[in-house]
Amino acid sequence: MNSIVTFILFILMLTVIISVHEFGHFLSAKIFNVYVTEYSIGMGKKLFSCKGKETIFSVRMLPIGGYCAMVGDNDTALENAPEVDVESIPEERTLTGIAKWKKIIILLSGVFMNFILALFIVAMVYLSVGQAAVSPKPVINEVTVNSPAYNAGLQKDDEILEARLVNGYSIAPDTFAELSDFLNLYEEGEIKLKVRRNDEIIDISVTPAYNEETASYKMGITSYEYDLADINIFNCFSFAFSYLKEMTKLIWTSVLGLFKGVGLENLSGPVGIYNVTSQAVSYGLSSYFLLAAILSLNIGIFNLIPIPALDGGRVVLTLIEAIIRRPIPKNVENFIMTASVILFILIFIFATGHDILKILG
Repeated sequence: MNSIVTFILFILMLTVIISVHEFGHFLSAKIFNVYVTEYSIGMGKKLFSCKGKETIFSVRMLPIGGYCAMVGDNDTALENAPEVDVESIPEERTLTGIAKWKKIIILLSGVFMNFILALFIVAMVYLSVGQAAVSPKPVINEVTVNSPAYNAGLQKDDEILEARLVNGYSIAPDTFAELSDFLNLYEEGEIKLKVRRNDEIIDISVTPAYNEETASYKMGITSYEYDLADINIFNCFSFAFSYLKEMTKLIWTSVLGLFKGVGLENLSGPVGIYNVTSQAVSYGLSSYFLLAAILSLNIGIFNLIPIPALDGGRVVLTLIEAIIRRPIPKNVENFIMTASVILFILIFIFATGHDILKILG
């Protein structure tokens, strides 16, 4: 029974996140008077639909995915709404016929909605809990004797300005919590730290030691105490924004690492996300909703990657067209899109295979 509930919550989470993303495209398209033939929740065979003034709103069989079909957006509008006479729609009402800046806003509005959804969810979680732990600055309160940090020369009141792992990941933390989350990416080797001690900036290298009790690597440093802040309707969004700002730094760190060939083993497909969802559900609704917020943030940031099949890549293509003052040849655009789709299929297979191998131990 728990597995059924988890599966339903997993499907619901993905459906809501993707539908909100597509709804962002839909809203901005309507604002700029672009003809939207269909807004669909789900993929595959149509279960039921209703027609608005000109847009068909539908729910389809597969509850993962969705789309907003706009005239001028490849051939999606033609394929999914054959009853619409697309040829009769004025050029100025197509995605290709509007100003380039309007098209860019439409392309990025899905990402924007993912950020808004994440912000709203985290704010509501904070509001329901009523308090939030406020992390201190990345300043060391105590160094454990004979620990890796102690042996490396770290001292009380050292402020950590930057941390860099051997795999290429680095961060300039604003809080101790941000530093701790970043250090969870550690795999092996030295961690190079840039530290402020009094008015001097010094470089220190530390190699964390594995702790059997916590099953994790430890440097041997602790922070100053966290403060507890009361959350209300007036400050919940401010705290939520700060939390998502820290998460965004970590996500971007991981995404940029992928371009260096780092962190591929950390990629997760639907199988991995389902397992994480199962864990979150076991911890309670707050954990489940926080996971949904982080996943929405991940999807938003991932869509900003300048790969043609993603919103970020399509923005780049639009900017290129604005610079050269003519459309990119259709055969070139189709080749680029096909190549990027193949790339994503390969990544999906790799991530799913890796998730399965994790389950098998």
